[in-house]
Amino acid sequence: MRQRKVWLVNEGENLPGDDNNPRLQRMGLLAFELEKLGPEVTWWQSTFNHYQKKFRYHEDKDIRVTDNLEMKLIHSCGYKKNVCVRRMIHEWKTAKGFYTRAKNEELPDVIVSAMPTIAQAHFTVKFARKHNIPVIVDLRDLNPDVFVSPFHGLMRTAVSIGILPLKKMLGNALMHADGLVGTTEPYLNWGLGYAKRSRGKNDRVFFVSYPDQGVATALSENSRWKEYENYPGIVCCFFGQFGQLVDFDTLMEAAALCKVRKTDVLFLLCGTGELLEHYQRVVKDRGLDNVVLPGWVNQTDIADLGYLSDIGLMAYKKNENFDMQMPNKFSESLSLGLAVMLQPTGVMLDVVTKNQCGVHYENAEELYQALKRLSENRELLDRMKKNSRDLFERSFDVSNVYKEFGKYILEMAEERKR
Repeated sequence: MRQRKVWLVNEGENLPGDDNNPRLQRMGLLAFELEKLGPEVTWWQSTFNHYQKKFRYHEDKDIRVTDNLEMKLIHSCGYKKNVCVRRMIHEWKTAKGFYTRAKNEELPDVIVSAMPTIAQAHFTVKFARKHNIPVIVDLRDLNPDVFVSPFHGLMRTAVSIGILPLKKMLGNALMHADGLVGTTEPYLNWGLGYAKRSRGKNDRVFFVSYPDQGVATALSENSRWKEYENYPGIVCCFFGQFGQLVDFDTLMEAAALCKVRKTDVLFLLCGTGELLEHYQRVVKDRGLDNVVLPGWVNQTDIADLGYLSDIGLMAYKKNENFDMQMPNKFSESLSLGLAVMLQPTGVMLDVVTKNQCGVHYENAEELYQALKRLSENRELLDRMKKNSRDLFERSFDVSNVYKEFGKYILEMAEERKR
């Protein structure tokens, strides 16, 4: 029997071999779980590293990762800012580059395309339909609807009109996909709205999941975090981009309240981004010695910080996108056995409330009061941490969730064959 061939197509994730040993994300984790099931997997992505804003290679590149997994990297123009016209050009060129190169490859039995990007979903579905290949679109973001939310009045109207071509392109792609996958039920329903149909047997939900590396019981050898090992109070950590989507101002105000009111809380806010230097100045100018901004962290650092920390911060601003999804940082906090401090409402709040593994806050005072309460009630904090880890093992472990995702992909290939 011929070995099945699966193509995975996306943009902007970490890749095996990237600098600083970053953790893999949804498509990368799916690729490795999928190849364990036996098919030959080809993972298409860009030569451009979205997080470090630099090129991995300066030309198209094919890389053999394992016997059953190959990466095909498409070269494009790159960009310097997350929100800019050049990024849109880069995404279009990458997607068009996939369409051009794919014509010269042996055809797969099934294709999975991530959305975003809209351009990638468009060209992937177009290619699949042309060659009669079943295609699945994995819905991960509310593009282009999220482009409208920051604006008001006439500007909002102008942006709404401006994105109409993108909405039409996305709707056409989702309408012609054989199956839609949502990271949550609201995401799937949003995609079905664009596809103008009701849910069918090939439409599924697979949560954003995280590999189970266990909860660290000690710091790694030569850890750079040893100075915080005996911190007397609560330790909070954040992993992510220093960009416009995260409410760092509220975190800074809460840290200031902790300092003034002599409540021992340490904030370890990790990541890079366009606003990092700004908040480094804020920390220095306000004398917030209970806030640490270490920049980029790798997988070893994350395990160490999970060992040191009590709370994972989901400090996202009010946004429809975050109300409808559970991003990888959420499952990451659960995997580390951390209680969750959550600013968004919606799906994440429902899960946290149901499983009693965290606390919601609206502003700096509420965040401070929640931290104070948990610092005075370690039994409650420890119970929340245990509940987080239990929830992860039940519902967010990669080896369970993405294994089922992989089986679903292969079922789609077999159904088309029949």
